Amino acid sequence: MTTPANDSSGFPWLKVLLSVVLCSAFVGLGIGGFIGLAGMKPQPPRREKTQKVYTISTFQVEQADLEEIITAFGTTRPNREVTIDAQVAGEIVVVRGHQQKRGNQDSIEQGLKVGRLVQGPDPVTDAGDQSLDPGAAKPFVGDLLLQIDDATYAKRVAQAQNRLQEDAADLERLEQEQANNENLLNKVKKDYQIYQKQFDRIKKLRDRKIATDSELATAELELARYEDATIKHKNEQALFPIRIDLLKKKQQTHQTDLELAKLDVARTNVRPPFSGVVSEVMVELGKYVNVGEPLFRLTDTSEIEIPLPLALYDYAKIERKLLAGEMPRVELSENETSPKRWVGYVVRRAPEAEVTTRTVDVFVHVRNEGVENIDQDIKLLPSVFVHARIEGPVIAEAIVVPRDVIRDGKLFVITNIKKVAPAINNSGSNGSSTAPADIFEGVVEERKVTVERSLRNLAIISGGLKPGDQVAMTNLDVIHTGAKVRIESHFSLDNALEEQGVPALRRYDDSGELAGGPSNDDQNSTKNRN
Repeated sequence: MTTPANDSSGFPWLKVLLSVVLCSAFVGLGIGGFIGLAGMKPQPPRREKTQKVYTISTFQVEQADLEEIITAFGTTRPNREVTIDAQVAGEIVVVRGHQQKRGNQDSIEQGLKVGRLVQGPDPVTDAGDQSLDPGAAKPFVGDLLLQIDDATYAKRVAQAQNRLQEDAADLERLEQEQANNENLLNKVKKDYQIYQKQFDRIKKLRDRKIATDSELATAELELARYEDATIKHKNEQALFPIRIDLLKKKQQTHQTDLELAKLDVARTNVRPPFSGVVSEVMVELGKYVNVGEPLFRLTDTSEIEIPLPLALYDYAKIERKLLAGEMPRVELSENETSPKRWVGYVVRRAPEAEVTTRTVDVFVHVRNEGVENIDQDIKLLPSVFVHARIEGPVIAEAIVVPRDVIRDGKLFVITNIKKVAPAINNSGSNGSSTAPADIFEGVVEERKVTVERSLRNLAIISGGLKPGDQVAMTNLDVIHTGAKVRIESHFSLDNALEEQGVPALRRYDDSGELAGGPSNDDQNSTKNRN
């Protein structure tokens, strides 16, 4: 007999199956409804895929003669500087001041001060010509700055003059003695001739036995005495020229002593050997100085010298010019970026290199009163640190590009350049449109180039480019071969030269003005950029 429990044991499974079927039916209806609604939605419009256009700036390649600029730093020093020493010993008794304007009155400032301008002697081209003209004005011998006590040296001058007077008196006496001796010699000669005749007469009488032997001997002795007197006076007369010559030599020695004494007197007046500025004073009024003791230091600021250390590579370029007889022009400024303030020339070079720095010095001379520096409001002074730009060799028909456009020996050149419709600029102040600017588009081509060498922000190209090529300067990290670009602005060689922080190249037009200086025309710069 079957129990009720066994009849109801399959009911839960039917319930689960029915739930699954119903859920599946509801999900299917939902999906079908969503698909139906989606099918009723209209399709969005489709656009064709366009190529992206990059906006860039380009550099126009140009072939030109360029002159290299060699830069260096140096410290100025005076071309002439001398320490004036005492040439005689003595006490400083006078220190001359100088005329100084104070208000409406002129006053004398006592003492020798640092910074005082002093006037040196006038240059004398031919002193002999002036000596022939007694009416000619004497040249200025220079400002009197110091005076040493000359009492001792003045007495030496007087002593030398007295000796010369004694020599003159002795010479006059000796000449008179010579004349007297000559008269005596003439008299003795006459007496000798008379006694010679007397001796001959007595000798004839002795031969005739009229005179005795005693008379003949007496006459012979008397003749010998007159002969001895004649010889004595002749010998004395022969010594007079020697004695006179000796006295004249002595007189010349005393004349030299007089000139030396006068020279010492003149040396007590201390004057500058050339015009300049007193840069140091070592003595004061009343100080006793010895020979060779320094008095003051004089500096000539009219011409300044600057030793510039150059690397051997740069030195070789300057040496070739110096050997050819040229003096390279140099522009000087306070720092690397300042415009030129002074102009000088390389005049010589050092014979050897400096051991520690492995550099060779070239020497630049700057004339503060020269034509190129006469209008400067500030003169170049010694001990000033300056930046120098030296004219270097000329690079003929060079092709130069900005160095940062080259990556791994390659750069991007814009080809197939075409003019597109210009854009109208409506940004005028009155709402009107300005003149449209020409807009060009092109295609990028990667090109390998040969860099001969780099000069700061510029690179000299020896192969891979030709004049007229347009080189991409911006967006170099995104453009590629075949990319389409729009040229926003153009840069020229002049723009690249003007943007050098420290000038390394300039156009060679024999103008004498270096790139980066005040000779650059801002208007031309703006025109080139446009």
